[in-house]
Parts: sequence; C-alpha cells; structure tokens
Amino acid sequence: MTAKLILNFNNSDEFIPFLKLLKDLGLDKNLAVSKKFKKNNQTELKPRQAGWGKGLFTHLAPDFDEIPAGFEDYILINNRSK
Repeated sequence: MTAKLILNFNNSDEFIPFLKLLKDLGLDKNLAVSKKFKKNNQTELKPRQAGWGKGLFTHLAPDFDEIPAGFEDYILINNRSK
C-alpha cells in the first residue's frame, strides 16, 4: 500500500525542519521530494502617487494643534526666541 502526500511550503525554512522530523521517525526511506518552492503570492504593489489623499480629511477639530491636558511634561517645546 502506498500513499501520496502533497505538502506546500512557502520556503525552505519551513521545509527543512519537517524533513528532519521525517528522518528522525524513519519515514524518509521512500521519500520523493520535489524542490519547487512557490513564490510569494502577494500582488505587486503600485508605486505611491503624491497627492492621493487630497480631500480625504474634510474636517479637523478646532483644537487639533493644542497639547492635551496632562501631556505637558512629556512634550518638548522648542523655544527659538533668543
């Protein structure tokens, strides 16, 4: 009786520990290995375009630039008036 098992690994870093496990268990005697590794399935990203977010933020709170209460000790304020 024979069985065929197909496993897909993303790279050799995943495959090598599995192969070592099979060898340790003595299951590597009749092992046929195809050394084809799939390439990453991520789609290629398009280059970013300047200005893509124009008009995205239509409203900012009036106190947007103010320091929140309790954070004064954590913020460095550049005092350039020399």
